[in-house]
Amino acid sequence: MKNKMKLAVIIALTAIVVFSIAACKDDDDSSASPQPGPLFLGATLNLSEQVWTEEWSASGVTYKMFKPEEEMELGVPGTSIKAVIDEDGILSLTMEGGPGVPDNIKNITERFFQEYNDIDISDEKVRAFYIQNMGGLNHYLVKNSDSANRSSFVIYVYVGEDVTISASAGSYKNEYDEFDWTYSLAAFNIELKKGWNALTYTDSYSRTATTSNVSLIAGEMPGHRWIIRERQIH
Repeated sequence: MKNKMKLAVIIALTAIVVFSIAACKDDDDSSASPQPGPLFLGATLNLSEQVWTEEWSASGVTYKMFKPEEEMELGVPGTSIKAVIDEDGILSLTMEGGPGVPDNIKNITERFFQEYNDIDISDEKVRAFYIQNMGGLNHYLVKNSDSANRSSFVIYVYVGEDVTISASAGSYKNEYDEFDWTYSLAAFNIELKKGWNALTYTDSYSRTATTSNVSLIAGEMPGHRWIIRERQIH
């Protein structure tokens, strides 16, 4: 009788342990796909992030924290506003609203996504402004994430009113490095809110298959860094 009771206790404890392990796996699923951050950032854009340098080699890209000898200023294109990189390499920028050269969402959308043939915009006249890079005479900043077979960057877009941009999936062919590449374009439907919004443009490609998959994602995907690069003077 004692042996039967002991066996029952062991079976019960084993069931509890197995259930607990399974629950932990469900709660912390490391295989889950990374999710983007919020699309809408608010009426004011506040950036305070580490700046990095990049170095490419045969094994891939490595990053190092950037620390200038003295404070640096980089201009925001289309404005008189300056972003600052302090001696610790921290980028600081605050923008209320969307100051700068007046533009509209139609021009901005077509500039970035000209490969799409059927972009639909709920109101083409909505005032808009965007930041993809910042620069000075000798350097410029981009918020990138690069690997051996993927390249992506973050775009900060300000719109004066709520507006929806969308496009159907499609494809096209183009010559690159003397090879004919096939580009597949993912459909998107993004509801931009009045104020600042974050978008991620991603290009995943295969050099052996000469194919490229392009997508526009609402929100900032994890893994992007502000990279400082030297301007190539010709």
